Amino acid sequence: MGKSLTAERWVPAPDSVGLNRFILQQRIIVVGSFAGSSIFPFAFLVDSFLLVQVLTVVINPRIFYFQRCTPLSNMEGVVVRRVIPSDNSCLFNAVGYVMDHDKNKATALREVIAATVSSDPVKYSEAFLGKPNEEYCSWILNSEKWGGAIELSILADYYAREIAAYDIQTSRCDLYGQDRNFSERVMLIYDGLHYDALAMSPSEGAPEDFDETIFTIRGNRTIGPVEGLALSFVKEQQRLRKYTDTANFTLRCGICQRGVKGEKEAVEHAQATGHVNFQEYR
Repeated sequence: MGKSLTAERWVPAPDSVGLNRFILQQRIIVVGSFAGSSIFPFAFLVDSFLLVQVLTVVINPRIFYFQRCTPLSNMEGVVVRRVIPSDNSCLFNAVGYVMDHDKNKATALREVIAATVSSDPVKYSEAFLGKPNEEYCSWILNSEKWGGAIELSILADYYAREIAAYDIQTSRCDLYGQDRNFSERVMLIYDGLHYDALAMSPSEGAPEDFDETIFTIRGNRTIGPVEGLALSFVKEQQRLRKYTDTANFTLRCGICQRGVKGEKEAVEHAQATGHVNFQEYR
């Protein structure tokens, strides 16, 4: 029976391996002699994330094969936008996805933020938060309330990773935790009203299981080629107008049907009437 080297130790390898159509997540190098004959030495390389069809590979007892993981961020791939539900907690669930591959982290992360803020009322003062510390903690625990820069800054510290938030309309990247000398970074994308997650994927249609969302920060404080791919993706989203211009968008009140323009008029209408249900129209 052959042996395979994985995680620096030898383990038995099967005499035959049946592989159906799938996306490989590892680079597999097989070296040996085919069918027990030393006359036909062979070696083949199946590169990471190539879609392959292998019916049966017969491995001679004298064949050894070696597997090693190859990070996608060092290879070819595409940046993809992973859509997060629009339920007023998109920021928290987007962070949950890029950090933990979990789109249902909002409740837990709201609690993290409330605990952090309440533990340091000097740092998180009314001047900083825009409301008293205790009031803010109750407010952020409400699942109807949105998050923003304050919450992203706290979550960057909590996970000890930089959070890059790309704004589609301006293609600006707001980087949270950049002064903390963290060694890793994750990426979000913002359309003016909503946050989604950004990931590296082997292809446009690849399953989310193959997403890479955490990237090593290099000595020059970038994440290498992935950073350029992310910016190109954001600019393409901008070209396609995949954003909401909150200063000039037109909204219709879902209760009284009155039309308003921009966030300012929407806020004024809500304060005057108590109506908070708006739909965008063009």
